[in-house]
Amino acid sequence: MSWSRMGIGAALAWLLATPAHAQEAEVEDAPLEWASIEPTFADASEEPAPDPKDDEPATVVAVVDSEGEPVDAEVRARVNVNVAVAVHDGDAEGDGQGEEEPASSGHHFFAEASAGLMLTPGFGSSSHLLVGAGGRRPGGFLRFYAIGGLAHASVTSSHQRDGLRYEHSRHHLDVIAGLRIYVPVVGPVRLFTDFLGGGSHMWSSLEGGTFGEYRAQGWRPVFIWAAGLQVRVTQELSVGGRFALRSTSDPLEDLHEHVGETQATGLMVDLGATVSWHF
Repeated sequence: MSWSRMGIGAALAWLLATPAHAQEAEVEDAPLEWASIEPTFADASEEPAPDPKDDEPATVVAVVDSEGEPVDAEVRARVNVNVAVAVHDGDAEGDGQGEEEPASSGHHFFAEASAGLMLTPGFGSSSHLLVGAGGRRPGGFLRFYAIGGLAHASVTSSHQRDGLRYEHSRHHLDVIAGLRIYVPVVGPVRLFTDFLGGGSHMWSSLEGGTFGEYRAQGWRPVFIWAAGLQVRVTQELSVGGRFALRSTSDPLEDLHEHVGETQATGLMVDLGATVSWHF
């Protein structure tokens, strides 16, 4: 009797266990259908609980589409990138109120050599070597340069009085400094003007008449105003012309007046050609 009961119990246990194994096999063999999986989103109206470590509660802004449905992380990242690019472009060129345009780098230094003729009083030669530093202010039109250097002038003249002939010569070595202003005209053409002052070491001589020769030398103040035109041949090189007026005194000024040579102490006119190197 006991063996029959045990047989019946084993048969019932086998029958009950068979559907479970078959169902598990079906689940393992069934293909995974992604279309049937629906994503879940957090409610956009919900706000996360404030972090007790922060002084103020954090706020989460939900991103939704035009139909009010939440947007997934990938789309949200693309939106953030597009917004960042749009904001950056707007600051750079949208309303023109971004950072101010930097000044043109250009050239801020130059060195110039000049050679020319002294026309009055008498006739002679002139030359100068100048260096300058400066440039154009942002948004400005004119260019300002502080300049300085050396200049040389040599002039001779003669005159007659009461049948007597007098010869006069002067040689100048100037140490000068001042301001140059450039005015752009069109294309590579520019006008400029110089305002210079300094000291001139002069060697002066006067001879003729009933006396021999008088010589004198010494430092005198000198003032020079000049104007000219330059053409920019290349970015580094420009050529042009310069007209200058210079005023200085003469150590033999009293003697010149005695023999009637009043022009010796007047303005000296200088015409020269210039070559400038910009760097």
